[in-house]
Amino acid sequence: MKVKPLGNKVVVEVDILPEEYTTKSGIVVPDFNKVKQMNVQTGVVVATGQGIRNAQGEFNRLTVRVGDRIVFNHHALFKCTIDNAGEADEFLYLNEADIVAILEKE
Repeated sequence: MKVKPLGNKVVVEVDILPEEYTTKSGIVVPDFNKVKQMNVQTGVVVATGQGIRNAQGEFNRLTVRVGDRIVFNHHALFKCTIDNAGEADEFLYLNEADIVAILEKE
């Protein structure tokens, strides 16, 4: 099934975080997933809307593109599960304004 968000909405596939995390010095953080979700989270943009209309009636294009790795505010999202041929895919829907940054490779 294909998803087409409306307006300035963005569909994101969230990066899966490990249940526990070991630092370089060997300290184990048991609930790393909960600690990480309190601040921001990362993911990959799967689909984008066409943008919102300006005063002239033209669409203002979104800054993010499909395939961009982004950092977003975890509290500003809507979670949705889509059944795709028997497999459940979980996505997040959020406004472009809730995206904090685009991660780029150097």
